[in-house]
Amino acid sequence: MTLGGRLTQPVVSDGIVVVASTDAHTVHALAADDGKRRWAYTAGGRIDSTPALHKGLVLFGSADGWVYALRASDGKLVWRFRGAPQERQAGAFNQLESVWPVHGSVLVQRGVLYCVAGRSTYIDGGLVLYRLDPLTGKELSRTRVCELDPNTDKQLAGEGRFDMQGATTDILSGDGELVFLKQLSFDASGKRTTQTRPHLFAATGLLGEEWFVRSYWLLGTNVGTGWGGWANVARQVPAGRILCFTEDRVYGYGRVTVSSGATGHKADAYHLFCRQRRAALPTSTEAKANSGGKAKRKARSRRAKARRRPAPKLAPPVWADTKALTVRAMVLAANKLVIAGPPDLGRKQAKVLAFVNEGDALAAFTGQKGVLLQVRSAADGRKLSEQPLSAMPVFDGMSAAGRRIFLSLQDGAVQCWGP
Repeated sequence: MTLGGRLTQPVVSDGIVVVASTDAHTVHALAADDGKRRWAYTAGGRIDSTPALHKGLVLFGSADGWVYALRASDGKLVWRFRGAPQERQAGAFNQLESVWPVHGSVLVQRGVLYCVAGRSTYIDGGLVLYRLDPLTGKELSRTRVCELDPNTDKQLAGEGRFDMQGATTDILSGDGELVFLKQLSFDASGKRTTQTRPHLFAATGLLGEEWFVRSYWLLGTNVGTGWGGWANVARQVPAGRILCFTEDRVYGYGRVTVSSGATGHKADAYHLFCRQRRAALPTSTEAKANSGGKAKRKARSRRAKARRRPAPKLAPPVWADTKALTVRAMVLAANKLVIAGPPDLGRKQAKVLAFVNEGDALAAFTGQKGVLLQVRSAADGRKLSEQPLSAMPVFDGMSAAGRRIFLSLQDGAVQCWGP
């Protein structure tokens, strides 16, 4: 089915496929068996990410500042809730939208819908985290997250050398108990908490498609991402341009090695990989070697040394493939890893910050050399099958359900692939 426009990742349940056309403000429902259109609903603003399906309802936020609930069977509006504190609009993405937009993806956890309205904890009064009844839209609580004193306009919390304490808005995630907005944590009642656990987030946002190290996804807690420090992250927690994971393993695509400054870009080979989810601590010998032994460090007190704990260290990959596709979409389905993207034809010399085949590398990266859908063994990464695609996949635009793969493409088409 071709819907046109920029699409989100599809979501599948009870025989229907739901996908949003972002800039057209429209949610589409398709029949999962044959792709025929069931219904469409147009909201008042952009829908930037995948709606949620819950107990016969399609739940999503919109850049108009509202949260919507549609009946999954026919697309009729069941309820609507305004998350924006006021009806105030501003220009964004070549159209008008609320000063306090709501992401398309909302989180339903333990029977409660969580969503955030706003753009940053530093502007327009900050962000507002809502808890709603997903069946009725009734407001259960609201929590304002703002890093500025409303009377003095000064920053409430201190900041590190390079890292600010606040956050811009992003898709929420949860682990069944806590709710996460990037590095921030909230308890089940919606209150801010210092308690945290390793979770999926990205310093610049999970929706960012920029192909740079700073936009990598992380599976961890709050880590420094400022100037220079961002490069340490990939050596401490599982990280990649895109990730999927189980309780034990993490699958991803990203740099083989990451270092700050130009040195990190002289050998920027990429790989598809599988890692153990838990990081290991360095041995005492490694920790001692890394701590250094110069006179300046020897001058530190024994008590300070006793408090110092060695940073976690990633174990070598279980398997890795440096000749994989440039992975733009990925999903783990049982014992299969399905990936989609163009071939990586870039070739570089380690001492040169440039491709030796720049033309071919760019043509492949933009899809001019073909785009592929591959099925890999999750156990060892072996390629099991491969099929050509008609267009580049939407970033993170793939889902799996009922032994089938559902994929949004950049040409506005939604495809279903089966065994």
